[in-house]
Amino acid sequence: PYLNEINMKLKETTLLTVWTHDGPMIMNMIHSSKGLNLGGQVGTVLPINSAAGKLFAALMGESTIQQWKQTEYKKLSEQQINDIDKEIERIGNEKIAFAEEALARSVASVAIPIFNYNEEFIGSVIVVGFEDAIPGSIADDRSRYLIEKGNEISRAFGAT
Repeated sequence: PYLNEINMKLKETTLLTVWTHDGPMIMNMIHSSKGLNLGGQVGTVLPINSAAGKLFAALMGESTIQQWKQTEYKKLSEQQINDIDKEIERIGNEKIAFAEEALARSVASVAIPIFNYNEEFIGSVIVVGFEDAIPGSIADDRSRYLIEKGNEISRAFGAT
C-alpha cells in the first residue's frame, strides 16, 4: 500500500527495489498517472549512478556490494567515480539519494531506504519521472515527505 500512497501523492512512477547478486533490482512498479513508463521494468538491475544504485552503495555492507561496485565503476570515468563517492558519503547521513539521466535523458529519480527490525537496509523505494517533476535535494518538501514515508515503511518492518 505504501507504493500506492507515494504514487498517488507524487503522481510519478514508483518502484520497489531489493538487492540481488547482480545489484539492486526492480521488484515492483506502479506507473505514473501520466501513462508514461520512465526507466526500467520489473527485473531491471539498476546501475550505481541511479538513485537506487547510490543508495545501495551507501547503505549495504561493503562485502555484499564489492564485486558489483567494481563492475559498475569500470563503466564510469574517474570524475564520475569521484562524484559518486562524494554523494555516497552524503547519502549515508541523509538517507536519501538523487540522480539525473542515469537511465535516460531528462529522467531523474529519488530513492529512500527501507530498514528492518535489525536496522539492516533491505530495500528501497524509488520515484522516477522527468527532471522537473522529481525533487533534486533534501530541502524539497517532496523529499521530506519521502523520508517520512520511508521511516513509516521501515517501522512496518520493525525498525525503530
